[in-house]
Amino acid sequence: MAESEDRASADGREQRADAAERGERELQKVGHTAEHEAGEMESRSGELEHDIESVRQDWERKRADPNVPGAPPREDSADHDAPPADVADEGD
Repeated sequence: MAESEDRASADGREQRADAAERGERELQKVGHTAEHEAGEMESRSGELEHDIESVRQDWERKRADPNVPGAPPREDSADHDAPPADVADEGD
């Protein structure tokens, strides 16, 4: 009887070790996937920052050109984050 208990105990340890190895592999897989996704997000974030800066520069060029309708020149450089007066008053 002791031999069957020893065998059952050994089988249980082996099953736990196998489960632990499977769990470790799964954690590594999830970790690699998360790292890959984080890298992609960082890349897309950089691309978005570039796009935003390009649009901002284009808008500033248009505002500097008096021939571009709908792009009023900036009155005061300190108010560059504020919407133009005609846009701000539309909510009234």
